[in-house]
Amino acid sequence: RYCESRVWTWYRKYSDEMDDYVEFIRGYDLSKRLPQWIKPKTKVSLNETHWALRDHFEDTAFEMRKDIGAEFFELPYRWSPLMWNVDGKTYTHERPVPVLFCIWNIVCQMRSWMPDFAGGVVWYGVGDPAGAARVPFYTGATRIPYAFAFDSGTPTDVDLDTAHWIFKLVTNWGYTRYNLIHGEIADKIAEVEGVFMEQARIIEEKATRAWRIAPKGAIELVTSFSEGKAVQLVEVWNDFFKHLFTKYMDGNVKYPRDNHKTPMVEWPGYGSKWYNLIADETGDKFLVKQICRRYLML
Repeated sequence: RYCESRVWTWYRKYSDEMDDYVEFIRGYDLSKRLPQWIKPKTKVSLNETHWALRDHFEDTAFEMRKDIGAEFFELPYRWSPLMWNVDGKTYTHERPVPVLFCIWNIVCQMRSWMPDFAGGVVWYGVGDPAGAARVPFYTGATRIPYAFAFDSGTPTDVDLDTAHWIFKLVTNWGYTRYNLIHGEIADKIAEVEGVFMEQARIIEEKATRAWRIAPKGAIELVTSFSEGKAVQLVEVWNDFFKHLFTKYMDGNVKYPRDNHKTPMVEWPGYGSKWYNLIADETGDKFLVKQICRRYLML
């Protein structure tokens, strides 16, 4: 259930037969096993591959945003351990494709018709795949910047010059009020990766032409490109964290106003489902029996 389910949710995007395997994924019927591979009904693009790695079983039998475990902001993750016991029975939460504690994630792009140094690209992301924009590192690149280096930073000392820490800050801030914040993170990822993919296409054309004349220069071209995009991404994500933190801090949401120093502020609260749960669990504890003032600010 922890492994095949993640394959199944990928398969279902490119096959119409995956509903037949739901009971197998649940562990209830092992007679019809999930195939090791499928032939996709459509060609799978680079961008689709990026986003398939960010799937949380949305709108499937394994949906994670709607039960009480999602808390009041519909979080599609569960804190470990995933398995627990109640009254002698064993239960488990789902394990989506992206997980909280992921350290790195990659999409490998391979083009045999191009020179080796530029035909292979490792689109490298740091941390939770659902919150990480990926940067292209070419197989021919000879340098990587400090922000992505193996020995940059530690797991316990915050260093905002490293990709690890700035992506952890953004994703963990997003977990606090997922249904408010994560959509903005996803939009930012789409924006950045869209630019990177177009810029990569242009640099590959230049590098391939240069390879015929000056191979070392062509390698330096893709190296500088990958290095520069990696540094740029960390800078962009630092600014993005500042934006998200100020916009969503203190339990409210702030929107800039023209010609005003102070923003417009909205208080989204918990949502009716969670308020109903509070009332059901606490009875009259929070019941307001009499409003003493004409206006009561909550």
